[in-house]
Amino acid sequence: MTVPEVGGADGVIPVRVDVCLLGAVELRVDDRAVTLPDPARDLLAVLALRAGEPLSPGLVSAALWAVPAQRGVNGGRLDGAVAALDGALRDNGLHGVVGRDPAGPVLRLPGRQIDAPRFARDLVRAREAMAHDELAVAADRFEAALARWRVGLAGAPLAGCALNADGWAAAEQTRLVQMRAGAVEDRWECRLRLAARALT
Repeated sequence: MTVPEVGGADGVIPVRVDVCLLGAVELRVDDRAVTLPDPARDLLAVLALRAGEPLSPGLVSAALWAVPAQRGVNGGRLDGAVAALDGALRDNGLHGVVGRDPAGPVLRLPGRQIDAPRFARDLVRAREAMAHDELAVAADRFEAALARWRVGLAGAPLAGCALNADGWAAAEQTRLVQMRAGAVEDRWECRLRLAARALT
């Protein structure tokens, strides 16, 4: 998907930007992985979970660091992560993707450029087909949704990120795993029901 609004330095050259959360966290620009320092990668993951929404420093810090002492003096660690992420984006011709709203940092990308929201939308469409007894269509949609994951069933979303295990981002990580498990079960239910029909 091209996004002229966050194009090159001249604001004209469109680029394709994707944020991958369903596996190792990755930023891709024109289908090329961008190397991010660890603090920038971790911050990208947290911001992408709530893209378009300014996140207060407290909310971001609670997602990443378990205790205030880990957050740096006067939020310096968060400021450093924001600067590192913004710098990496700018180095790749992306300006204004990380906003500095008065309420806190914000990732200015639509959900269609982040794989986790795309996965969630795919599941809605698959379950709509399932509810209408369009089992073959539903099975295909579940398959397509699961194909967005870049790791096997034993792999985790937001892999590689240093998250606060008791924070809200870790809870979102668990929710994504549960969504994947539900999609696998529903896909098999569709296939079993189709097989049963073929035998009658």
